Parts: sequence; structure tokens; C-alpha cells
Amino acid sequence: MKQALKLFLMRRRFLVNRDLQLKLLGRSILTACIMFAIMGVSLIFPLMEELQVLDPGAEEQNTAAILLLHIHENFLPVAALTILAVALCSLRSSHRIAGPLYRLSQTFERVQKGFLPRRITTRKGDYLDPEVAAFNGMLDTLRENAESVAAAQSELSQAMGAYRRDAEEAEIGLDGAWSAVEEKAARLETAVNAYRAEPGHGTEDPPRSIEEPVSPAAGHGGRARGFTLLEIMIVVTLIAIIAGIAAPRYFHAVRMARNLKAIGVLKKVALEIDDYRRVHGYLPIVLDTIYRDPWGNPFQYLNLELDWDNAYQDRGGVLTPAEVAVVEKVKAKGKKPKKKPKKPKKPKKPKKPKKPKKPKKGTEEVAEEVAEEVVEEDAEGEPLNRDFDLYSLGADEKSSADLDDEDSQDDIIRADSGLFFGEARRY
Repeated sequence: MKQALKLFLMRRRFLVNRDLQLKLLGRSILTACIMFAIMGVSLIFPLMEELQVLDPGAEEQNTAAILLLHIHENFLPVAALTILAVALCSLRSSHRIAGPLYRLSQTFERVQKGFLPRRITTRKGDYLDPEVAAFNGMLDTLRENAESVAAAQSELSQAMGAYRRDAEEAEIGLDGAWSAVEEKAARLETAVNAYRAEPGHGTEDPPRSIEEPVSPAAGHGGRARGFTLLEIMIVVTLIAIIAGIAAPRYFHAVRMARNLKAIGVLKKVALEIDDYRRVHGYLPIVLDTIYRDPWGNPFQYLNLELDWDNAYQDRGGVLTPAEVAVVEKVKAKGKKPKKKPKKPKKPKKPKKPKKPKKPKKGTEEVAEEVAEEVVEEDAEGEPLNRDFDLYSLGADEKSSADLDDEDSQDDIIRADSGLFFGEARRY
């Protein structure tokens, strides 16, 4: 029972010849990676060029952005699953090759030790069946020839023994030539007996299982072959250089694509809000559909025309649970609309020295002094929109009412009541 269980478990070993199978596995994975790298470059770089060349807001640019994001989100998982499938198939196929090769190598070793081995048997589904059949035919011929030689040698020994007995009975002396013949016959018998039949179970040097792993150095004269440190360093350096050149451009293109996709969705939502106002005569309190940006966060919406303190009266006292929740939240925390960036103040002009007043020019002089002290009005606090705010939190998932704040720089905003759509830092 233990022997049967051991054989069952040994048949489940997939690394029969570790060195051979790992080499085949590594080359299969490398080939798959190169193939996917070529596919990725051929798909992604044209889209990256379109994002850089086309005019902002063009329909072709939005299409390129959507395609690039789709590839970015789905290409790597598909490639990883495919490479895993290739690795498993390669491991299984190499296992079907390594099994027969292992049996062949074991048979060669037994012939070298002086045994006439039994025929090699393979499992169902193993490869190299024609080679194994040809090798078994060679073993059968070798066994038949060895048995024929052994039979002829036995007959020769019997004939020489009978001749010696007859010579002794007839008292005929044997000369030195006969002694030489006997010596050569003894050498022939020794050579024939060097090849003996395969021992059965329980005898010395039993055959090992087909699934018994072979050392990594097997088949290479006792020396394991692999990659040298210099080769590994060269490969790693080349990969690092390529990644250092391509990665920044790629991630910049992905960021642009996400911004463009967010702008497209932002325009779509703004159109839906405008349609709602045309139908109902007022802006919605909340959006009926939750739209999410490319970073997975919902778009932020705020009705600026609504009197939040009298929202129930403005809507006739009929509000949905979602609208009630938003009204209570705004009333508790206050309405915080987006504000335009602060415009830098122009420095005051130095006052010119006053000239002696002349009665006829007194009025002009007073006007000149007032004009010199006029400073451009600070735009801080001016709302970004007059009707409603609609924006995305951006990649950092943070935002602030002030566009000058660092948290708002990557927001995708709607500004000037729909005249501008884009990144806050470009406003």
C-alpha cells in the first residue's frame, strides 16, 4: 500500500528533469513577454502620439484617450493571465518530453553497467513515441544478438570440454596451441557474461521510477549551466534604460487620457443638467445618476442658484430622500462654491511730486492723483460659476474651494458657466 501511494505521488511531480524543464519554461515565458511587449508598443505608442498631436477637445483625441485607458486597464491583466497559461502549458509539455528522456538516460546508464534492460514503457500522452519505439527495437536486437552469442559460446565451451575429455581418455597430449585456444575461449566467456539480464525487483540496483527527479547537472557532465552574473546585469541594465525612457512618456499619456475622458464625461453631465433646467425651469438639487471619473470617484455637483435655507419652499415641500440628505448636509456645513484664483495686485505707481497748484488746473490734478492710487480689484472670492459647480476630484482625490490650493490643481472643472472645461491648473 505504501509503495503504491509513493508511486502515485511521484507521478504527480512535474519537474522530472529540473534543468531541462526550467529552461523550456523560461524560454516560453520570455517569448510570450517579448510578443506582448511588441503588441503593447504597436497599440499604445500610436495612441500616445495622437494625444500629443491632435487639437485639444477633438473627437479623435477623445477616442484615442478612451482606447488608451481601455488598453491600460485591461492589457496587463490579460497579458499576465496569458503568460501564466503559456507557463502551465509549457510545464506540462516539457513534462511529457522529460519523462521519456529520463527513461532513456536511465537505460543508457544500465547498459553502461552491463545490464540488458527491459523495454521502455511510456505513459499515455507522452511525446517521443517514435524515438522510444526505435530504441526498444534496438534493445530487442541487442538482446537477441547477445543471447545468440551466449548460446554459441556455450556450445563452444561444451565442444572444447568434450575434446579435452576425449584427448585425456586417449592419452593424447595437448600442445601449447590448445592452451592458447582455451585462453581465448575463457576471455570470450567473460565478455559474454558481462551483459546479463535486467534484475527483478528486490535484487541489487533496481530501476528507479520514471518520475524520480534528475539533478540539475545531469546531462551536462556534472556542471550546471545557467546565466552568468554579467549576462544578468546586462539584461537588467537594458530593461532599466528602456523603462526609464518609455515609462515617463507612457504614464504622462495615461494621465492625459484620464483627464480627457473626465472632460468628456463632465461635458456630457453638464448637457444633461442644462436639459433638466430647460424641462423643469430650475436646476436639480442632486444628480439622478452617479457619474464617476476615471479615478473611480463620483463627480461633485453643487446647485448655486438654489436658496438652500428655503429649499423646501422652493420645491413645493416635496423632496426625495437623496435631496433631503443633500439639503441638510449643505445647511449644516454651508455652501462652499468653487472660487476663481486670486489675481495678483498691480503694484502702486509711485506718486509724482506735486507741482504748484494752479487755479485753472486744480480739477485735473486731483483726478490724476486719484488715478495713480487706483489698484485693480482683487478677484479673490468671485465664484467660478454663476449657475452650478461640476468638477472631478482628480488623481489625488482631494479638492478645495480655492483653485490656488494645491489640492485643487489637478481637479477637472467646469468654469465660467460652461465656457471652460479642463484641468484647474490650466484655467
